[in-house]
Amino acid sequence: VFHRAPRPQDRLWSTRCRGFLPARNPPEEVPQPYKLLTELVEGLPAALAEGSFRRLVDARAADFAPLEAAIRAERDEALLERIHSLYGYIGKGYVLEPPASSGPRPSASAAPPSP
Repeated sequence: VFHRAPRPQDRLWSTRCRGFLPARNPPEEVPQPYKLLTELVEGLPAALAEGSFRRLVDARAADFAPLEAAIRAERDEALLERIHSLYGYIGKGYVLEPPASSGPRPSASAAPPSP
């Protein structure tokens, strides 16, 4: 499939180059203070398998504080998109891991209601 090369003035979400995909690939590396996000995402598969992802995120909660001001000041659209996707993975992993204290589900919620 032929794609046009993005021009310097093309916005990240220009459809001229790659249709619904961003005109450029997202940055693979992120600068500080965003390294926290890539560290958590890199550990996500193993931590989810162990059932420790929530604990991992909760243990690093204080490290998220500097990110808010950095994100507000960030002007690089491609980097903001990358940060957004990293937060998406972290959020989804956090939500999908059952809480350790949840215990077994009640039988009423484990099976669909009978007609």
